[in-house]
Amino acid sequence: MSDQKNYIEHEGIVIKSSPSQVDVKIIVKSGCASCHIKGACNFSDIQEKVIEVRNPKTVFEVGEKVLIGMENTLGYKALFLGYLFPFAVIIITLFLGISFFQKESIAAGLSLAMAAIYYVILYFFKDHLQKVFRYKIMKIPLL
Repeated sequence: MSDQKNYIEHEGIVIKSSPSQVDVKIIVKSGCASCHIKGACNFSDIQEKVIEVRNPKTVFEVGEKVLIGMENTLGYKALFLGYLFPFAVIIITLFLGISFFQKESIAAGLSLAMAAIYYVILYFFKDHLQKVFRYKIMKIPLL
């Protein structure tokens, strides 16, 4: 992960390690979390997430600090598959439903049903998506 322009990176701690998979806990902060007046507005958002890295090339120990990253292009692809494409499905189905059925309630129900079907299909392809969206992990060098 040498070129930071091409990677989304987070520092994390290994919480589980085996030869086939490493689980890394990262802390995700919103922009507000680093603000110096975050206590005044209650919008700061900090979440802990566990990332699974399959088939690591190096052995990692529990408690070890690591750097975990994903290519920027994969982040954009995930954004498209998770949010933009289903939004387009909802909007297109809504307009088509209104033009065919002349009732907004039927069109709205149909568009939500299409979004649900899309997410079910996405769920069935999760094994394939896990192969596409691969995280890279590396040890943080000691100073």
